[in-house]
Amino acid sequence: MKRTLLLIIILIILLLGIFLSGIFFEKYTSNPARQKLTSVMVVDRINEEAFLITRSVYLDQDIEIVVDAGSDWSNFWWGQTLQAQALVKVSLGVDLQNITPDQIIVNELEKKITIDLPEPSIISKEIIGDIEVDNQQGLLKLLFDNDTNKDYNLAYSELTTQAEKAVEQKEELFMESKTEALKILELIFNDTGYSLIVE
Repeated sequence: MKRTLLLIIILIILLLGIFLSGIFFEKYTSNPARQKLTSVMVVDRINEEAFLITRSVYLDQDIEIVVDAGSDWSNFWWGQTLQAQALVKVSLGVDLQNITPDQIIVNELEKKITIDLPEPSIISKEIIGDIEVDNQQGLLKLLFDNDTNKDYNLAYSELTTQAEKAVEQKEELFMESKTEALKILELIFNDTGYSLIVE
C-alpha cells in the first residue's frame, strides 16, 4: 500500500515536472525576432500608443481684444478693451490611431518595416498657471454688462488661438516632432529584429 502511494506521488511529481518544463521551454525559446511580423501586428502595436506627443512648446502669450461699439461716444459707454497675458503650452504629436495596415509595408527578407506616418499636428493647447487680465470697460458696460466669466473665456480662447497660430508658423517644430516620433517608434519595435523606415 505504501509502495503504491509512493509510486503515485512520484508519477504525479514527474508529470507536473514535464508539464512545467514544457511551459518554461516554450516561453524562453520563442524569440519574437524570429516570428513573422505582419502589417496588422504592427498596427496593433502602434495603436496601443494612441496619441504620440513628441514636442511641447511653451509661449508667453499677450493679447489685446478691442470690442468696438461703433463710435467714440458709444465706446465711452459700451466699449471694452481686454488685455491678457498667460503662459500657453502647445503640444505637437502624431495621431497613431488612424494608421491602417495599408500604410505599412513589412519586408520579411530585409527585415524592414516601412510606415507612412501621418504628419504631426497640434494635439492640445492649454494655459499653464493664471491668466493676467486688464479689463477696461465703458461706463454702462461696467455697470450693466460686467461678466468676468465671459471675459475670462474670451481671453482664454484668444490666448490659445494666438499661441496655436504662432506654433503653426514654425515648420521646424513639426519636423522635430516627426523625428522624435521616429525615435519613439524605433524603441517600440526594437525587440522585433526589424529596422524602421518612416515616410
